[in-house]
Amino acid sequence: MKVWIVNPYGNLPGEGWRDYRSTMLAHALEKAGHEAIWWVANFEHRTKQFRTTGFEVRDVSSKFKVHLVPSTAYSHNISLARIRFEKKFARNFVQLSQAYSSPDVLVIADPALFTSTDVVAYAKSAGCKLVVDILDLWPELFHLVLPRPLSWLGNILFAPLYRKRSWLLRQADGIVAVSKNYLNLALNAAPETPGNVFYLGINLDDFYKSLRNSNALANVELPIKTPEHSWVIYAGTLGINYDIRTLIEAARILKKTQCHVQLLVVGEGPLRTMITNVIRGEKLDNITYLGILPVDQLNALYKHCDIALSTYRGLSTVSMPVKAFDCLAAGLPVVNSLDKDWGELVADKQLGVQYAAGDADSLAQAIKLLHLDKELLQNMHNNLLMCAHTFDTGTIYPNYVIFIENIANNKV
Repeated sequence: MKVWIVNPYGNLPGEGWRDYRSTMLAHALEKAGHEAIWWVANFEHRTKQFRTTGFEVRDVSSKFKVHLVPSTAYSHNISLARIRFEKKFARNFVQLSQAYSSPDVLVIADPALFTSTDVVAYAKSAGCKLVVDILDLWPELFHLVLPRPLSWLGNILFAPLYRKRSWLLRQADGIVAVSKNYLNLALNAAPETPGNVFYLGINLDDFYKSLRNSNALANVELPIKTPEHSWVIYAGTLGINYDIRTLIEAARILKKTQCHVQLLVVGEGPLRTMITNVIRGEKLDNITYLGILPVDQLNALYKHCDIALSTYRGLSTVSMPVKAFDCLAAGLPVVNSLDKDWGELVADKQLGVQYAAGDADSLAQAIKLLHLDKELLQNMHNNLLMCAHTFDTGTIYPNYVIFIENIANNKV
């Protein structure tokens, strides 16, 4: 069977991040004896840099190839330039695809508001099965950019985009999603379509190997940790969808109370400069900004941490974040603001403490609770490790492949 994955976003094998969903799916397809091509943009979303000047084919293996599709640049994530980028990617995909025999199944990553028209048209003309893989919720995310007094306009302004997503879902032969919440939303639009949840997951074998690397942090400048200290880690994007300003204010509160808590911030994004300026300007020495760490170093750092932060704004569309799987694998009790899949799991399995998004006092108190109650912290650590195996990519992606095989063979 030949499967195409059409997703302009994601880090490629060898780019330094953990394996992206498209890569994990392609490897699972390859192991099952199938051929996989991932059509991805030549412009990289995180770095805002071009990977190539034109179309390029990269052989990851004999059965897994990456096709880099020419696209345009954008500097802001929510912008007209990004819409142009997606439309250009989709048009070029269709044009370039004519040189190849059509696949049996095409997996289109959603959000696909500005790529779906061209990609669906190709799938219909090629006669291949179409699977929609829901990774995030657009246009829900766009509501975050509206000033609070105008938030009521969101459903009106974005109504055409909601209709566009519903149309895409109705074209699908199968729907998969990275969370139950996302899948339920999709099946409301296409109730007769077969669907399943395949979480992003984590490769536990790789994770535990990196924990055993005693030299991984040799060149990372870390603060001194005493037995009285708890290290609390935030690892992820430093952007508007995340409760970064509340995190900073909570650090101020914790410093005033002379609580022995050290916040470690790992990541990159639009709010990085704000964070570093606050640390320097206010001498906020209970926050250490470590920049971007390769995945092996980040995993090794988790071993030395006590608590993890899952801090998102109140209107966040995130349901089961990547960092959730890190917390599970590392056994790190979490201070969390999300509801949906992750919030429900944290509450049901006693994996951490909830705080109210946007409330610095609530965040500081939640951190302090886990810092002071070592017995609670240990119990949560044990609960996390027991849950981790449910989310191992070694199980998730072979099951994803079986779903695709069943769609291709009309067995669903």
